[in-house]
Amino acid sequence: MAPNGIRSSGNRRIHWLALIVAPAFGIAVTLMHATGVRDISVLALSLMVAAASTLVGGLLGFLFGVPRAANDNSDRDGASPPSPTRARYRANTNLEQISDWLTKILVGVGLIQLASLRRVGGDLVEAVSPALGTGPASKVYAAALMIYFSILGFLAAWLLTRLYLAPALSDTERALEVLVAAESEQNAGNQEQARQLRQEAVRILAEAQHLPRRYESLRQQLAPGSSRTLEMESVVSAARRSADSGLWTADQIRDMYDEGTDGERVFALGIMQGNTQVADTDRIVDALLRPRSSFEQLQALMAAYKALPGLDVDGRTKIVGTTRTLLDEERITPTGQRMIVARLIIDSSDGPRQSKTADNSGESRRIG
Repeated sequence: MAPNGIRSSGNRRIHWLALIVAPAFGIAVTLMHATGVRDISVLALSLMVAAASTLVGGLLGFLFGVPRAANDNSDRDGASPPSPTRARYRANTNLEQISDWLTKILVGVGLIQLASLRRVGGDLVEAVSPALGTGPASKVYAAALMIYFSILGFLAAWLLTRLYLAPALSDTERALEVLVAAESEQNAGNQEQARQLRQEAVRILAEAQHLPRRYESLRQQLAPGSSRTLEMESVVSAARRSADSGLWTADQIRDMYDEGTDGERVFALGIMQGNTQVADTDRIVDALLRPRSSFEQLQALMAAYKALPGLDVDGRTKIVGTTRTLLDEERITPTGQRMIVARLIIDSSDGPRQSKTADNSGESRRIG
């Protein structure tokens, strides 16, 4: 049976493939229709109607997909009461309010005016169908074309808004909260703490978007060696620090890993090292058995070692068994950090041997 991580990655690829296949199918049908009537203008008009329908559906999908900002008093568990400093800064929720108003208006008016909407839709089909052909099926074709691409645009825009806009707004909100804390420290006379908090706000905004790409650039531009490894380690270190921001959830980490790019996978493994609560055993095992680089395998080993104390029996057995397999099949070089961490994982299953190994290796103390 395939690991859950592999199945999730496959499902995600299927979803994105559907967003490509569905419009391709619609365009293929328009080509077939234009070929049947032998009129290039019908093809051009069909594509324009399809594009307009997609935009209308996409706008509605965006409005319905705009995320709702958390309320400090009711929606965030354990939220602290608002302070005078916090009250001076609030995230701009105009987009959320407009989305909320428009969706309620559209749904309400739509339910009340169903008969009118049906009549308007019929008039629209009557107006469009002559431009898409003069045959008996032109009205059916026009109605199907508009409905198909409207629904497709709605679903695509809703999905993309949920996937990308919500995390972006979450990053901005978190950075704003850190900046508010920085001003509070500044007013209290804690200059150094205020400076560190401002740097933290900048890091929150920068890391999630740029560091995974920085890792990939380093691998492409620098020659293999210790200098490149140190630079890549800095990316993973930033990922570990990012884990403390409370920005990441287990689902976000799984999605980041399943995206498949080298930078995202390594960044996700670094976050798992910094916050074992979001560590995913199946993703770690996948990175151990099918790494895209030796550096990625090292990060998977370190994530596995740090996550071991909090895993249940099945999780520990899976991690230790996979590590034993790597050693037995000689898929880890006898020297270097990977072997050190692999031995620490094996020794951790034997109880007292872990402390002995850690005491005898300065490198193992650094990793732990």
